[in-house]
Parts: sequence; structure tokens; C-alpha cells
Amino acid sequence: MSGQIVERIEVYIKPGKGGGFIVHTPEERKSFIEYEKAIKYGREKGKNFALKQADYAGASDIEVFINQNDKYSKLPGQIDEDKDKLFIESKLNISAVGKPW
Repeated sequence: MSGQIVERIEVYIKPGKGGGFIVHTPEERKSFIEYEKAIKYGREKGKNFALKQADYAGASDIEVFINQNDKYSKLPGQIDEDKDKLFIESKLNISAVGKPW
């Protein structure tokens, strides 16, 4: 018997209205002042959620893969592309892959 059990989720980190960042997971939304803390939280919560879903689906020997995609917009009239960009969002694609037991 072959095959895999795969559970995929997405976590978004977006700018907050009054500053900071908001992490959107399948279970909750949470605000952070610092981007690094928001990303760390999103990765950890997303990983735990995907693991839980894969385990519930009957997977064993589960591996988790996280792909981060950051989106920025160039500010109008700005020359330095690396320096003069506006954060739009970070998207975490999280997959938990395991063997059926």
C-alpha cells in the first residue's frame, strides 16, 4: 500500500490598521507590534494546527513544510526598490505530510 496523507493550511500576516501586524490562522487572529514575532507565532501556530489535522486524519511519521511568500508594493516615485517598498502581506503555506498507518 502506498500514498500519503497531506494536510495544507495557510496563515496570513497583514499590517494592522493602527500599526503592527495581525496574524490570521485557521483558529484565530492575533495582533503583534513586531513583524518577527508575528512571523514566529504564525509559523508555530500553523505548524501545530497542520500537525493536529494530519494526526486526526491518521498520518504517522509526519513532516511539516513551511513556505513563506512576502508581498510588497513599490511606493510611487521612489527609486530604491529594496528600501522604498510597502509591506502588503506574508503568506505561510504549511503542509503536514505523513504515511497512512
